[in-house]
Amino acid sequence: MSLREQLLKSGLASKQQAKKADREAKKRQHEALLAKREGEAEAQDRISKEIADQVLAQQEADRERNRQLEEERRSREGGA
Repeated sequence: MSLREQLLKSGLASKQQAKKADREAKKRQHEALLAKREGEAEAQDRISKEIADQVLAQQEADRERNRQLEEERRSREGGA
């Protein structure tokens, strides 16, 4: 027998009080679940931003490397 049932049986709590306690418990569980989901979404956003930043940095490095290679090619052609 649960504590709720014992309190109801002994008359220390009414059915209304028990229902209110159940609603509040469900509300707290729901709020905790929402907070957890928000935390997960924030973490996912942070990871996505980090990946995008890494991709942009890699693209910039590739452009710079290509620019240097093109410069070297031009200097070889001009000097040959």
